[in-house]
Amino acid sequence: MSPSATIRKRFHAPYLDGIRGLAALSVVYSHSQNLYYQNLFYNTYNMIGQAGVHCFFVLSAFLLVYRGLGEWETWMDSRRDKMEERQGYEPVRLVGAEEADVELGDRTAPEGDIDSTVSPQPHKLVSNPTARSRLSGLISLWTTHGDPVRIWMRFMLRRVMRVYIPYIVLLLLIAYFEPISFAYGHIITPQNLQGHLSLRVAEFIFWSIPPEMEFYLYIPLIVIGYDLLSRLGVHLSRRTHRFSPTMGRWSGRALGLLILLFVESYFLYTREVQNPHKLSGTAQYFLSGSVAAILFHEAMRLDWIPLSEQEEKELAQETKVKSIAPSGFAAHIVALLPTRHQAFRLSWDIANYGIFILCLATMPLLQKKILHFGAYMELEWLAGGGLYASLILTGLFSRDGSFVNAVTWSLLRFSGKVSFGIYLLHPIAFMYVNTIPSVGPLAADLLQSPADKANVQFDAVCLSFAASLALGWVFHYLVEKPSMKVAEAVAKRWLVVKKA
Repeated sequence: MSPSATIRKRFHAPYLDGIRGLAALSVVYSHSQNLYYQNLFYNTYNMIGQAGVHCFFVLSAFLLVYRGLGEWETWMDSRRDKMEERQGYEPVRLVGAEEADVELGDRTAPEGDIDSTVSPQPHKLVSNPTARSRLSGLISLWTTHGDPVRIWMRFMLRRVMRVYIPYIVLLLLIAYFEPISFAYGHIITPQNLQGHLSLRVAEFIFWSIPPEMEFYLYIPLIVIGYDLLSRLGVHLSRRTHRFSPTMGRWSGRALGLLILLFVESYFLYTREVQNPHKLSGTAQYFLSGSVAAILFHEAMRLDWIPLSEQEEKELAQETKVKSIAPSGFAAHIVALLPTRHQAFRLSWDIANYGIFILCLATMPLLQKKILHFGAYMELEWLAGGGLYASLILTGLFSRDGSFVNAVTWSLLRFSGKVSFGIYLLHPIAFMYVNTIPSVGPLAADLLQSPADKANVQFDAVCLSFAASLALGWVFHYLVEKPSMKVAEAVAKRWLVVKKA
């Protein structure tokens, strides 16, 4: 089995869970220092929570765009032949000419392996349909068949039930339950509840919810636009007969990537720094994740993912030939050299460490000392999410590198699994830990020794982390999972996509 097929079958990658967990815990740490006064006499990474939220944006866009591309292309490929038959075409297959027919991870017909003796026209013309008939056929496919609408309705349903419904539950608890309202500083009341529910207002830690919900509306545009440009390139190649369908397809994909990069650059240099709760102030992070998703999608299509160590051993056993092993000094030296997959994994692993260190160096104090950037989080803003997108890609390409193994620590993976609950509920943990007289700010105010102050503050931070994890786990199982089960039940009942 190719590495691309392996990743596709288990794409809920533990590495990405670990990155999500790191981002969630970084937010908790940053708020412990900046909002709840559990000061540790070490302020180098006090602003790492903002970087963690931006990493959330990139990771969310990466996962959703990647999955959207896979689902949409699979459906489009399954419906293409039937639509062409309606329009008067008789499908004639070419060997390797249509890699879109091959599901991601399947390399039985690798792209570019086109028989040069075959005409580049992949269809035999039976009739000559007009442009109007083509357009009417496409419109009828959307209106009468309904599958495209169901695909994206199902996508939106899952996102609403995954993010918005838990958010509503928490808002209602804050507005009408005094102990929880106390933890959030009484920022949400029955009087201003409607503004928060409509996402017109986002205060305190909830500023990140509106831009993410707004970005969900643009994901179908990104996915469908990228796929249409790819198919437009194929169509033009067939009409002009000047280049192969494969070249036309890749030209369309390259154009789609260039458009996304242009839009990302536009938002990066015209960003509304003072309005981060709007998509216009954070779009560059979501677009960085979208570009990374497309690059990874195409890398899997081309089978550029190196084998993991275990897969390489299994492949060696399967292809082992019973013969006399070569002997001699030269054969011994060759046996010591790394394989192609080992070299690629090591290179990506080293790059993974370098990018992670660079992400840490974007903190204000470090970027001033090391990189001589003076402005507040200037390097992090200029990167526009590119660092986090690169961290995701290098980790996925390194497969089972040492950095990936470190990030997939079970505690980080657990934190990633319940990250949304941690993000929403950690103020409750901090507020009530700070009311304990023997730890935290209350105890530190009564002590004189700096060492004793640091000890009780460190105890408060550790206790707050543990309480945040516990609250996130409870919220995940009592609110998030039931909400997602409802979404799945509704999707199976009313939003089933028919197979061709």
